Amino acid sequence: MSEIDPITGLPKEISDEFKFSGSRSNIKIYSKEIRDGKTVTLIEGIEKERADLVAKKLKQSLACGGTVKNGIIELQGKHEEKVQKLLKELGYLT
Repeated sequence: MSEIDPITGLPKEISDEFKFSGSRSNIKIYSKEIRDGKTVTLIEGIEKERADLVAKKLKQSLACGGTVKNGIIELQGKHEEKVQKLLKELGYLT
């Protein structure tokens, strides 16, 4: 039986799809206030092809809503520190 990756929750063979192998210096994580005092966390610099997959994992881990617009991941709420930790676990940050 295959081992389960504790980070992604997928079998180890499949979890490699989540691992990042490109340049890590261009990822930006920040929050901004939008209408009615609501806050969103934005993540820029993830490859567009992988942004949907990463957004799905972040939304599940943080139990929040979100979307991907023009390659920018937008999560509902203020989650900079948690996102940074999760992206480190996924191999996107060092």
